[in-house]
Amino acid sequence: MRILGLITLKRQTPPEDFNSWARDHWLPGLGALVSVSDAELLITHAMGGGTAPASHVALLEITEREEFDHDIASAPAAELTTALRGYADVVWVATERLPVA
Repeated sequence: MRILGLITLKRQTPPEDFNSWARDHWLPGLGALVSVSDAELLITHAMGGGTAPASHVALLEITEREEFDHDIASAPAAELTTALRGYADVVWVATERLPVA
């Protein structure tokens, strides 16, 4: 299962500060959760003259949903979430693959 995070930096957040924090703290913290097999942060750029709906996209590969729910309720995950909310607003989306006939 993959979880996507559409991340919009708050106006007062310099992108360099967020990128540095994410690289040094957030991504390693997510990677330390047992249920997260991979965590990636992408910087977005609009194409075709439009505006990107978010400044960043987080991609989390989850091994098991129940285990993730347990991990995300832990104190270390709560600290990461609180710090993230200081930098940005996030919309999280759980995904599943479309079955191919």
